Amino acid sequence: MTTATTGLNEIEMRRVIERELESGERVRWLGQPVPDKLASTGRKFMLFAIPLTAFAVFWTALVTWIAGLFGLFGLPFIGIGVFMFTYPQRLRQAARKTVYALTDKRAIVAAPTSLVRVSDALHFESYMPMELRSLTRTEAADGSGDLVFAIITRRTNNGATTTRKGFMGVADVQQVERTLRRELLDVALPPSTVSAAGM
Repeated sequence: MTTATTGLNEIEMRRVIERELESGERVRWLGQPVPDKLASTGRKFMLFAIPLTAFAVFWTALVTWIAGLFGLFGLPFIGIGVFMFTYPQRLRQAARKTVYALTDKRAIVAAPTSLVRVSDALHFESYMPMELRSLTRTEAADGSGDLVFAIITRRTNNGATTTRKGFMGVADVQQVERTLRRELLDVALPPSTVSAAGM
């Protein structure tokens, strides 16, 4: 079994996943995101947070000096800036608690329920073989990358946000994909369907 331990050892990862397993279901692979790889997706927020926080602090201090308590309206913007600035570190913390698993029935993602305050509370998502047919892989020069199972777009009044779901920021992503295809797609789906999914 291939493992990629970055925060939990194999026994701890297995303990997390076993609470979700059905009777007779067997784990074929366990892994975690590489913290720095996951954190790199939050750097753009950190860069934007620097001028935002600086302006919010300046505005709050100036207005408080001029208009007293009215300046406290700037505090939420300072809080937003601090949150964005610490977003990469929150992603690192989340990566150390996240567990990915491949079983003989499905792919499982167990990740912290919130990035506001990263705790041991986990949210579980399962992907059955039929939901993995359109998976895609992105790979960096060092072999790490993302194995994307689904792309979800949510539309709001301010536009649309896109979220990628899957095994994100894993080491040796190509080997993980091979394991997934061997254990789930090649076994569960007809040959013609597997061929179309791999294109």
